[in-house]
Order: sequence, then structure tokens, then C-alpha cells
Amino acid sequence: MMRLTQKTINVLIGVLAAQAVLAVLLLMPREQTLDPLVTFDFAIVDELRIAGGQEQEDGLIELFLNDENSDAWAMPGGLPVDASRIESLSEVLERDRWTWPVASTSDAAKRFEVTDENFQRRLQLLAGEDEIAMLYLGTSPGFRRIHVREADSEKIYAIELAAYDLPLKQDDWLDKSLIEAPAGIEAMGRPGLWEAELDGEGEWTLPNSSLAAKRSELASMATRFETLRVIGVSEEAPDRAPDLSFEITAAGVNVRYDFYRPEEEENEDKNDNADESEDAELSASIRDTLVKSSLRDEYFRVSSFTVDQLDKTLEDLTEALAEEADS
Repeated sequence: MMRLTQKTINVLIGVLAAQAVLAVLLLMPREQTLDPLVTFDFAIVDELRIAGGQEQEDGLIELFLNDENSDAWAMPGGLPVDASRIESLSEVLERDRWTWPVASTSDAAKRFEVTDENFQRRLQLLAGEDEIAMLYLGTSPGFRRIHVREADSEKIYAIELAAYDLPLKQDDWLDKSLIEAPAGIEAMGRPGLWEAELDGEGEWTLPNSSLAAKRSELASMATRFETLRVIGVSEEAPDRAPDLSFEITAAGVNVRYDFYRPEEEENEDKNDNADESEDAELSASIRDTLVKSSLRDEYFRVSSFTVDQLDKTLEDLTEALAEEADS
């Protein structure tokens, strides 16, 4: 039997070690390149176009930076956009741009509904007249996550966004606070009914009434005007006198609000029973009230409940004489 010398043993050990290193290197996964979903800074974007898929009934939403205020987004006609929606979209694209793709095949693109022909949302981002990205958004792999593919790439990502974050209705993008009264209301009233103003100590008074004012009630009313929220834009303009009007003075600015309650539908059948009449009254009570503010040219829809809280007479705003005597 041949005996191995120490030198031969050392050589064999070296060969085995080299083979082991080579095997490890061959079995190691190749280095992958992490390509970003988008390669631009959202700060350069000045226009967004959002479209739904073929099954979506609503049309194209266009949003752009206001020429008069470079930080404010608007819709056609100059209607202001809810800034929080734009900020959320910007944060997602910035945060999730560096993430690993979940797929990159054409079959996956069809399955996840991110093809050029089949998608749930198409988001076009522009800077000036140049398109800087076109994103197709499709199915959801989980809560508040959505598959997305950039038009020029085969890679599909899953980012923290949902289809409802890119709504297809104008009212969903609208800044609902666009007709709220300026902060610091100093006078308000219903023409011909009552007037209220702040005195030198910052307390609400009714200068044309001999009765004491319900200061907390007036303060609450002022707050409601300062936090007034609309539901959306009205497609109709009423051709009648308003049911409720207010004049507000705040920070030297005079603002008028005219409210139009929903009209009760006329009952064409005089033989309708009482239950049907009650249903008609209920339907009228839950329809939206319209409002026209001197701050804007459009008419807007507001909650009828909100208007009910503002519908106060002079009697509602004054303390009874008996209550004054007790105090």
C-alpha cells in the first residue's frame, strides 16, 4: 500500500479547499441591481392626469399647480385641491421608489392588471409639457397596497397605496374648506333679523337687542363658519331667493353666505297615502343644501345638518329675562 507523504497530503488539502471555495462562489446568487420605480424628484411635477380602466365610468381627472401660487394644486376652473392627497402621493412615491420588484413577466402584468390595455388607474406625471412618468396601477396584494408598473419598464412593484387614493371624482379631490370664513370673526348676522359683534373684551354681544346674548351659542356659530366644510360642487344654480343668509366680517373682510334648502318634491298623485308623504319629507330632509359664498363663484353642496345648526333666530341667541333675574 502506497503511503502518502506529508507534502502530498498538504497538496490534496489545498486542492480540496480551492474546490470548496469555487463551489461556494458558483452557488452564490448573482448580484441583483435594485432599479427604482421612479427616477425623478416629485418636486418637479406640476401636472397629474388620472384615468380609470375600461370598466370605470368616470373620466379623466386633471390636477395642476396653480400659476398664482406655486405650492397650491388646482383643478380646471381654479378649484383648489386637497393638499393632503398630493402630499400623501408624493410621500409614497419617494418612500417606496427603492423596493424590490415582485414580478417582471408579461403574464404577471396581465394578472396584476398593470398592462397598457388593462389597469385600474393610470397616473401620468408631467413637468411642463414633458411626460416624466406613466404609472399603471392594478390589483391589490394586501391592505393599502397596490401593484404598479412604470410604462417603460417590465418590472412590477407593490407599493403602499390604494386605488381609492387616486379617486376619479372631482369632489373627492376638492379642498372642502375652500369657503370657510377667515379666522377671527368679529361680527356676523342675519340681515333683517339680528346682528352680533365682539365687544372690547372679546365677548359676543347683540347691540340691537335689550336682552343678554347667549355668548357660548354665538361663539359656537362663529366656529362653525370658520370650519365650514362643503361636500362638493353643485351642478345646478338655484333660481330663487335663499332660505337663509348671513353676513360675516373677519380680519377686515366681508363675506356673505346664502343657503338654499332642498325643495320638497311635488306629489303628483293627490291620492298618495300618508306613508308616502312622510317618505317624501324624509327624502327632502336628507338631501344636501346648496350654498353660495361671496368667496367663490360656484355653488356648493353642504350638509343640511350643518345648516340646521346655523339656523338661529334672535330668540335662540338671547337669554330669557327670567334667567337674567335668577343670575
